[in-house]
Amino acid sequence: MLSKIRYQDLAEILGFVLGDGNIAKSGYKLTMSGNVQDRLYYDLRVIPIIKKYFNVNPKFYKLKNREGINLEFYSKELVEFLLSFGLNRGKKVNPKIPAIVLNNE
Repeated sequence: MLSKIRYQDLAEILGFVLGDGNIAKSGYKLTMSGNVQDRLYYDLRVIPIIKKYFNVNPKFYKLKNREGINLEFYSKELVEFLLSFGLNRGKKVNPKIPAIVLNNE
């Protein structure tokens, strides 16, 4: 998969997850959380990039009584791809930008 992905898209996907994402502790779910004002960005950038490489559409949820939204992607391939870069399942503790992103122009 890595050979098929543009480095700019790779950096953006990893940035999505490090910033607003969470990989479920078990199973193959990636959740992206944001504000309703982020919906356009998700629709125009996040969803198309993930769909392009992993052919998966998210389930969209508006959080009740809040201005929040969640996108949930269910994909074994996507989760295993993210884990291969050292991203962790569950709560992010001291997240680090993977070296492949830091060392690429």
